[in-house]
Amino acid sequence: MTQEFANLVAEHARRQFEESLKTLANVKAGLRSFARSTLMAQVNARVERGRIEKVVTRFVGQWEWCIELQRADGQPAIFLEFRPTVVVENERVPVPIGEPDYSRVFVTLENAERESIARIVQTDVRLAEVIDGLSRDDCRLRDAVLAVELGT
Repeated sequence: MTQEFANLVAEHARRQFEESLKTLANVKAGLRSFARSTLMAQVNARVERGRIEKVVTRFVGQWEWCIELQRADGQPAIFLEFRPTVVVENERVPVPIGEPDYSRVFVTLENAERESIARIVQTDVRLAEVIDGLSRDDCRLRDAVLAVELGT
């Protein structure tokens, strides 16, 4: 009886873990798609220097849950990050967010000199909204990207 219960708990935990990974993968796909189809043009329409040239996603390791916005003119990369990657980044940044809401998307600015993060901003964009699909006229991520770059 005890072993049966332990097996049921283990199976439940395994299913929850698999569902969590699927949810994170859906967020990543949604952010990547929005960044390529909409965000890049939104940001590039507002900046003259450091335009976004390429949207890159990684597939392994602790940095898997982020979308990298590679920029021109030698400007540091900007990242759209979400849990669990942002948990690590919030611990690395000089001024961390005090009470982060990990149900949201975060934007970070690379500190290329120290191979770390220079700044972090929590957005109003919820992960559930990303999964449902962001509207082409939604400017919240654009505004967060511009804010993290300017340090505001």
